[in-house]
Formats: sequence, C-alpha cells, structure tokens
Amino acid sequence: MLITFPEPTLPPRVDPCADCMGLGVTGHTYTLPCPTVGPDIAVAEICPACHGCGAATHDACIVGVHALDPFPDDGDIPRLPHYTGQPGCFECSGRGWTAAQGTQAGDPDETLVLLRVPCSCVARAEVAAPG
Repeated sequence: MLITFPEPTLPPRVDPCADCMGLGVTGHTYTLPCPTVGPDIAVAEICPACHGCGAATHDACIVGVHALDPFPDDGDIPRLPHYTGQPGCFECSGRGWTAAQGTQAGDPDETLVLLRVPCSCVARAEVAAPG
C-alpha cells in the first residue's frame, strides 16, 4: 500500500528543486513492514537536496517544511495546502508525515536515507474514510 501526499506548495517566485522537480521526494520508495497494524506500506525517500520542501532556495521557507525542522514550541506549524494531517497532531504538527532514517536492505555501505513515513493521524483518517 502506498499513501500518497500532495506536492509541496512553493512560495511565489521560488524555483523548484532541480533534483526532485519540486516534488520533495526522489521517486524511490522503500517497503516498511507493518506486521502489527496491517499490510506493508511503501514510503517515499525525501529529496536530500531540498529536504522535502521542493524549493531550490530556502530563503522563503517556513519552519516545518523541511524533513528535520524542529517544530515550534506550541507544536503548531502554519497550515499549508499540501498538509494532510490533523491540525495540532503531536507527532507531525499537521503535515501528515514524519521523517525517519533508513537504509536499503543489502546496501553494504548502509547509506542513510530520509523516508517520509505517514503519521498515525493520516493512517487513522485512511482507515476511517468511507468507501
């Protein structure tokens, strides 16, 4: 199962990241086993160049759009159109995903990649959605 996320919303007059074309992810997916909650899920690799924001430059970026940004003390980051999580969620602050480090099985160098893992608030919404 692959949970997709909308593309990042770029600020006006900001060019998209050349590495991911503004998508915030590389196009590579990794399988995340979920033996206790259901089927395995495919998670996207976060673009290492823009850290998930999709922008070529970061002068106009706000806190929370990059994979490893710390969240503000109040736990809320500004709501952006591409945020799919629940407002005020303690785990993701509403963006719908969290960043997790991972490696590809069998990689002798054990190269670290950042993975966009769906937040449990999105998973709950997927389960609760009718149809």
